[in-house]
Amino acid sequence: MKITLIGAMGLLFIALKLTGQITWPWVWVTCPFWIPLAVISIIGLGFIVAYSVVEIVDYIKRRFR
Repeated sequence: MKITLIGAMGLLFIALKLTGQITWPWVWVTCPFWIPLAVISIIGLGFIVAYSVVEIVDYIKRRFR
């Protein structure tokens, strides 16, 4: 099994939190795991919105010719 840089950072942050070396909230300790997913989701949502706008404009153009 291969571990990525982001996975290693996440495990390091968890280990530091559990040993008391950092006092960050858990949401920031786990950010290496959820931030990439959030970025991909936002990009995907942007594509969905852009596609929807294009389809609506195309529908309006066809409807009112």
